Amino acid sequence: DVAYKIKPILEKAGIKVIMTVAEDDKTDPALAERVAIANEAGNVDLYVSIHANALGYGEDWTTPSGWEIYHNGEDPDAEQAAKSIRAATLAAIPTIKDRGVKVESFHVIVNTKMPAVLIEHGFYTNQQEVELLKSDSYRGKLAAADAQGIINFFKLYK
Repeated sequence: DVAYKIKPILEKAGIKVIMTVAEDDKTDPALAERVAIANEAGNVDLYVSIHANALGYGEDWTTPSGWEIYHNGEDPDAEQAAKSIRAATLAAIPTIKDRGVKVESFHVIVNTKMPAVLIEHGFYTNQQEVELLKSDSYRGKLAAADAQGIINFFKLYK
C-alpha cells in the first residue's frame, strides 16, 4: 500500500516508476523475481524496497519498534539515497522512532544492478506500531516522506 501511495507522488515530480509487484498481487513474488524485473528494466537509477518489519512473528506482541533503512555498504549512491529518505522521514514525522541507516546484505539490495535501499516502516509485531501501520493516514505520511526523500536524492545526486 505504501509503495502504491509513493508512485503517483514520484510520477507527479516527473520520475518514472516501475513496480515489481502488481497492486492487486496477493502471491508475494519471490525476491529473485523482483530483482530480475528491476535489472531487466534498463537504465534504472534507484531500487526502493518497501517493508514493515517483524520480530518473533507468531508469538505474542514484541517490543522492538522503529523505522530504519538499509543499503548494501558498497554503493555511495545507495548510501546517499538512504540518508536522503531518512532525513525526509524525520522531518515529516518527527515522532517516529528512528533506528537509522544500516548496512545489510539483503537479497534485493545486493543483487540489483542499480543503487538500492530497503525501508522498514516499523514492526507489525509491535502492538502500537501495527495500529499506526493499519492507519491509511499514517501510511500516507510514510509514503509522502519516502517520496520526498527520493525526490531530494535525485535533485542532489542525479
